[in-house]
Amino acid sequence: MGRPSDRASGPAQGDLLDLVLETAPVAIAVLRAPDFVYEVANPATAALLAGRHLVGRSVAEVVPELAGQLLPLLRRVAETGEPFLATDLPLDLAPEPGAAPEQRWFTFSYRRLPLRPGEAPAVLGTAVETTRDVLTRRAAERMRERALLLASLSEELSAGLDVRRVLQIALHRAVDLLGGVEGAIFLLEPDGQSIRGLAEGWPRERTGAVIPLERVPHTALALREARPVWFARAEAEAEEGAWLDRVGAGSRLTLPLLVSRQVLGVFHVHYATAAAPPLADDAELAAGVASQCALAIDRARAFQVERAARQRLDQGQRLTASLAAARTVPDVARAMFEAGLGAFGALAGFVVAPDGDELVVLDAFGAGAERLRAKARFAVAAHQPLAEAFRTGRSIYLDDADEARRRYPELAETHGPAVLGLAALPLEVEGRTTGALGLAFRPGRALDDDDRAHLAWLATKFA
Repeated sequence: MGRPSDRASGPAQGDLLDLVLETAPVAIAVLRAPDFVYEVANPATAALLAGRHLVGRSVAEVVPELAGQLLPLLRRVAETGEPFLATDLPLDLAPEPGAAPEQRWFTFSYRRLPLRPGEAPAVLGTAVETTRDVLTRRAAERMRERALLLASLSEELSAGLDVRRVLQIALHRAVDLLGGVEGAIFLLEPDGQSIRGLAEGWPRERTGAVIPLERVPHTALALREARPVWFARAEAEAEEGAWLDRVGAGSRLTLPLLVSRQVLGVFHVHYATAAAPPLADDAELAAGVASQCALAIDRARAFQVERAARQRLDQGQRLTASLAAARTVPDVARAMFEAGLGAFGALAGFVVAPDGDELVVLDAFGAGAERLRAKARFAVAAHQPLAEAFRTGRSIYLDDADEARRRYPELAETHGPAVLGLAALPLEVEGRTTGALGLAFRPGRALDDDDRAHLAWLATKFA
C-alpha cells in the first residue's frame, strides 16, 4: 500500500497510522491532483471498488463511469480547500470492471490535505456504502404509505353498499394504487367455467360479456391457483391478445378476488407497456387491494340481496292487495307486470293464453308493447320461449344475448337488439298449463336463483 507524502515521521506514529488504515471499516483514500491519482487506498476502499487496481491510477481510469460526477467535486475541493460532504448520494457504480453500472448509495466526504510547498494538492476521501440502509428505509416508507392507502381504500369501500358504486371506487382507486392505466372486474359464473364482466374503467364492451375460461388461460390460472398472474402482450394466449388490444395495453396483472378462500372473480389491471412483472412488495400491495375489493363486493352483494328480499316482500304484499282488487284478466296482468317491472327492472312484459292451436297475447306493457300487441297471435308450436314454456311446462331463462338470438332468432325481430335476457314461465292451475308469462331485460341484468324463485312465485299468483 502506498504512503501519503505528508505522513508524520517516527515508527510508532507510522505503525499506528498503518493499523488505522488497515482496520478502518470506512473506505479511506488519498488522491493527488491534477488527475487525482490514488496514492493511498486502504482495504475497505479496495473492497468497495472490487476488482480494480487503485494505487498509481487516476479516478478516470479506476471508475470511468463516475468520473463525470466525481472529478468536478475533487477539483473544487483541491482548489478552494472547502470540504465536500454527501449523505446517501446515489451513484451509478459498476460492481466490477466491465459490468453494467448499478445504482448504489454512498455517504462520503472530500477534504484537502495541508498544502506543502512545491507539491500538488492532495484530497483525503472517505466513503461508506449506504445502499442497504437506503433501500430498507425506502421499503419501510413504502410499507407505511401502502398501509395508509389500503386503510383509505378500505374506508372508501366500506362507505358504499351499492354494488355499482363499490365497483367504480374499487376500479379507479385500485388501478391508481397499482400504477395501471385501466381495469376491469369479472365475476365467476355459477358453472365455474366462465366469467362475466361486471365493471370496466373504459367502455370496451366487457360489462355483461360472458367469456369461457378456456379462452383466457392466464385468467383461468389466476382463478385455479388463487394467486396474482402477470403476463405481457407477447405471452397472451387464445383471445387474451384481442382483449388487451381493446384497451391498448402492453401487459396485464390478474388478481383473484378471494373471500374466505372462496373465489368471487378477478380484477384485471392493465399497464401501458410490457414492463417487468411487479416486484414482491408490489405484488403484496396488489393482493391487499384485491382482498379489500373482494370483501367490499361480497359485502355489497349481501346487502343487495337483503335489500332485494325486503323489496320483494313489500312488492308481494302490494301485489296480493292489487290482485284482490282485480276484476278482469287485464287488471290481473297489469298488476303482475307492474310487480315484475318493479322487482326486476324488466324492459317489457306480456302474458299469453291458449286459443286452440294458437297463443293469444292478453296484454303487454313496457318497451315494445304496441309491437307485441300487434303480434297478438302465434302458433303453440312456434319456435320461441313463451310457446316452448307453454308446451313443456318448464321455465326458460336466457341470460346471454347471443344465446337468445341463436336459440330463438325471432327475438331479434320481436324485442330488438337491446335484450340481454328473457324469462318465460308457464302459468299452471292444478297441474294444467293455462298460459305463459314473459319478461325481457336490458343488458347487464342476469337472473340469479333468488330472482328465478321470485318469478316462479309471481307466476303462481297470476295463475
